[in-house]
Amino acid sequence: MCSVRTNIIFLIAIVFFAWAACGPSFVMDTPDRFAHFDREKQALKFISAEGVRMKVSAVKNDPYGDLAMWMGAVNNHLKAGGYHLQSSRDIATSENMKGLYSEYFHHYNAESYLYSLALFAERDYIYIVEGGGVKKEYEKRREGILKSLQSLSVK
Repeated sequence: MCSVRTNIIFLIAIVFFAWAACGPSFVMDTPDRFAHFDREKQALKFISAEGVRMKVSAVKNDPYGDLAMWMGAVNNHLKAGGYHLQSSRDIATSENMKGLYSEYFHHYNAESYLYSLALFAERDYIYIVEGGGVKKEYEKRREGILKSLQSLSVK
């Protein structure tokens, strides 16, 4: 009887710690004319029929850095990879989570691409919203992407 109780307590502890290790959960409205790719469990993914993609994920803010520090690090990394910053601006979600949204241009295999990145740096986590696709297709979807970005909610 005691071993059954011990096993149950042990299983409950394992489930609790596995759940706690998963990190934050978040939701975001599916952008207009995108489909939600629901096979991924650690991130939200969306794709349009034209191949424009979005991904929402989170990483631990460890070592801790503020939004400006992380965006500077990302800008340097992308610049070294041949991406060119096109625009950058402040953005906020409907829950007033403050972040930065930037778009980058990249030319690859005779095509022009846009890559977008929104970062929201909180104390414990950095929330990352990436988007990208062929430039002319991304530009058609930009308004819906930005509208969807504002609906990001962390649970």
